[in-house]
Amino acid sequence: MNLKPPLSYEDQVSRLIEHHMQVSSKKDAAAFLSKVNYYRLTGYALQFRDETGQDYFEGTSFETVRNIYRFDTELRGILRDALDEAEGAFRTHIANGFSMIKCSKSPYDGHYDLENFYRKELYRSVMESLKREEERREDSLVVQHHKRCYGDTLPLWVIVEMLSFSSLSTLYSAMYLSEQDKIATMRGQTAKVMKNHMHVLTVLRNKCSHGRRLYNTPLHPSVMLGSGYLRNHPEVGCDTLFAGILALMRNLPERESKILLYNRLCTCLTKYAASIDLSCIGFPANYKQLLQIELSNPGW
Repeated sequence: MNLKPPLSYEDQVSRLIEHHMQVSSKKDAAAFLSKVNYYRLTGYALQFRDETGQDYFEGTSFETVRNIYRFDTELRGILRDALDEAEGAFRTHIANGFSMIKCSKSPYDGHYDLENFYRKELYRSVMESLKREEERREDSLVVQHHKRCYGDTLPLWVIVEMLSFSSLSTLYSAMYLSEQDKIATMRGQTAKVMKNHMHVLTVLRNKCSHGRRLYNTPLHPSVMLGSGYLRNHPEVGCDTLFAGILALMRNLPERESKILLYNRLCTCLTKYAASIDLSCIGFPANYKQLLQIELSNPGW
């Protein structure tokens, strides 16, 4: 079977019009498609397709789809900044918590001892990732300094800065439950919730970093928000972007960070209110009230 033939930017606009999308300026639309892949853009119009899956509902405009794309782009930037801060707190607490428990006696290298980890296969995978990262960063002044001073072993607080967020999450999951509990308690969480939130935020971080669509896309895994919270707020779906943002806000280290995220989110949502559908990102009508509840937590 032959693939579809390639289309010029102008022909791509014509194809959208053939499928009943309204385009007010073919020139502007073609210019936009010269910067944003046709396939990427039309992913933001999925909710406007009719039952055939080919044509768009009457009244669907290119400008609306373009605004949704721009909203998604801005939203990823807002979340990326907050995710960086939350990730930094995870790295700090995991390194400090485990080191104080398992690395408090000379030679202070308990993180290299396989027996200090319950899920040994996960620990091995993390150390393999670390080895690859050390090779990639062999010119790093930090790595050179520690290897010059301490040989092939690195302190855990150096290692956690070299691991990806995904590997950091795996390292935490490899620990014995007693260590997991102590680190999570330091953060005001249970180990089960901490592992879930790290997994959720890793997925969200990857989406934001690689330009993947957040709009009209379910979030997996689902977010643990607590049975009491869900009973009181049945309007919140655990597999929505809004639930992921709740998890993000709960894992920001300072109240000021939560306020900044809240303000930036509200500004972005207001800016694109005429084009976006809140249900496509799982935001209930009372989202401001629900986010303000999270602001009452001052952080750690």
